[in-house]
Amino acid sequence: MDLLIIWQSAVVGLLALLLVGTLVNLWTQPSLRREAAEGAGSQDELVSILVPARNEETKIQRCLRDLRAQKGVRAEVILLDDSSTDATNALAQEVAAEPGLQPLRVVSGVPLPAGWGGKPWACQQLSREAKGEWLLFVDADTEFEPEAAAAALALARRERTSLFSVWPEQITRTWGEKLIVPLIFFLAAGFLPLWMQRVVCRSHSLGTAMPKWWRARIGAASGQFMLFTRDAYDQFGGHAAVRDHMVEDVAIGRMMLQRREEGLRLVNAHSGGLVRCRMYESTPQVIEGFSKNLRPAFDGDVVGFVGVGLTLFALTVLPFFCLPWALLHSGEQLAQLILASVGLVLVSRILITLRFRTSWLGVLLHPLAMMGGFGIGLLSWWKAKMGRLTWKGRTYRPSGGAQG
Repeated sequence: MDLLIIWQSAVVGLLALLLVGTLVNLWTQPSLRREAAEGAGSQDELVSILVPARNEETKIQRCLRDLRAQKGVRAEVILLDDSSTDATNALAQEVAAEPGLQPLRVVSGVPLPAGWGGKPWACQQLSREAKGEWLLFVDADTEFEPEAAAAALALARRERTSLFSVWPEQITRTWGEKLIVPLIFFLAAGFLPLWMQRVVCRSHSLGTAMPKWWRARIGAASGQFMLFTRDAYDQFGGHAAVRDHMVEDVAIGRMMLQRREEGLRLVNAHSGGLVRCRMYESTPQVIEGFSKNLRPAFDGDVVGFVGVGLTLFALTVLPFFCLPWALLHSGEQLAQLILASVGLVLVSRILITLRFRTSWLGVLLHPLAMMGGFGIGLLSWWKAKMGRLTWKGRTYRPSGGAQG
């Protein structure tokens, strides 16, 4: 019993530290502000808004109309049709013919070459079409308020950033979406020291004093909204630098922090209600999408993949399995520690849910959501091992490249 008390005391201590980290992350993360959009385009710089799209017929028109309606910024919108087999191209052409504040151009992508992932290749082609001093890559399933681009540009200038990444609010409707998608924010805000990214990027001396391997560990970005200066994009090699990576946004975020000595600066921001995204439309899509990403996100680090999974289980799931016993023996020290662990996890989830406006179902069914996440993680490991990572009709090998 004494060993169990020591163990659970350590769990409570770690969860308390994670809660503090969550609070610091939420407090220090910048947020888009609608009022900041006023005058953002005063420097008359062109923003190229770049949309890679493959089989997005259900979402593409809403996205493009939102982008064409952007105010307060001089922009060009370019959509690249990545060999879609549905009506994506035709629907995009319809929007291009409609009146709008910003011009829209639709181009057809070149077939995927060997050694490339689909999205990096589409984005690299888009960068060649772009004429702007700023390159804004957005996903085709993303929605925007009219002030979104201008607000992002204003904050990116203020932060003097090379890559300004916005984490959109996530639209979830099915059970699978409501349980699994909010875990992105729980893991990022709770377990990734986003505040440390700010330290690295704001202070050159402190940032470069940290080892590159540590900076890579804390790097991340959201591919749903990535705003680069053109110079920085060319400096690190663009999407060609991550051509075979299945999770190219995370890889780019890590690269930015690793190369801080070269003046590259990364900022991750909250959308402030100006950007939303529905990543998936069903539970099968949730499973396929996350199983494509989870194992590759660890860059071949098997120890890290297993270690993170076991740590998450011990800290955020196991106390819930022990909860019935703890409630029946609430007067005992071990039971009180288990109850404290459950409370700390739930407080973190509530704070993150309030901040990012995610589904409350994931909070109420937290253990079920986490176990679903672990199941998808194991599926991702198996798919990577067997070379069966799939997305949008393409099959990817773990090291990159695609078939089909």
